[in-house]
Amino acid sequence: MKGMSNVKKLVDCMLSVFTATVLFVSAFTPSELVQHPADLVEAAETAKYTIEDIKNLQDFLLARETTDLSDKDYDLDRNGVWNVFDLCLMKRQFLKQSSSESNILIAYFTRAENVYLENPDEIDIDATSSASVLLPGNAAIMANHIQSLVGGDLFSIVAEDLYTSDYEDCLERVSKEQAENIHPALANHLNDIDDYDIIFLGYPNWGYSCPMAIFSFLEEYDFSGKTVIPFCTHGTGGLADTISDITASLPEDCTILKQIGIYRSDISDCYSAIAAWLSEIGLCQT
Repeated sequence: MKGMSNVKKLVDCMLSVFTATVLFVSAFTPSELVQHPADLVEAAETAKYTIEDIKNLQDFLLARETTDLSDKDYDLDRNGVWNVFDLCLMKRQFLKQSSSESNILIAYFTRAENVYLENPDEIDIDATSSASVLLPGNAAIMANHIQSLVGGDLFSIVAEDLYTSDYEDCLERVSKEQAENIHPALANHLNDIDDYDIIFLGYPNWGYSCPMAIFSFLEEYDFSGKTVIPFCTHGTGGLADTISDITASLPEDCTILKQIGIYRSDISDCYSAIAAWLSEIGLCQT
């Protein structure tokens, strides 16, 4: 944890230096509206910005397709245009918000934390999703990588009635739950979902959808206005219907950012892929 804290401090320091340089240079640009760097800092701190705001402005500046931004207050340095100075200020403000509010939750379901051993001497490995009963599970590995890069709180989604470690018996129960739309009761619960604005949601591909405990989790809390970011471990089935099924289970005003799927054989070496994905969605400086 201390190492993670030092990395975050280094990133914050580097960003602060870059921002200060941008502010200094911009203070001497020929603009009647920009009188002093302090004005820019004040402008950035008068509103809160989301990951989507950062991504929207970044896409706009790179001439990529984006939504209608005509009603967005993105001109933070008040010089009449949206430019890199505004993006820099927005990123700084977002990081300040995130660090002060600790608003990230990384919730995940992994088979390794949801089974009891049928026969402790014969630990099997799920050939379909590679969800081993050995700790840590694949989704847990991904969750820990995410936490090391963006911070946040980890939360393991655990079914009250654990699955058997026997693969065939487990598969039979999974098939029954999916066919009958059974949402199993959960053994653990969040204190308050309102503590979080951003929820990473991790799971394996089970039967071309999510484990049904994922839907138990989604129906237990109000995700209105939240940002949900799926991450999935899978075999040859890829993400299958997991994203559409999750989307259908969330309120319309919930923002779902681009997901990542990691193939089972790549789990042991997926850190760089996760870092690149987080950078792409505006949550990590790589």
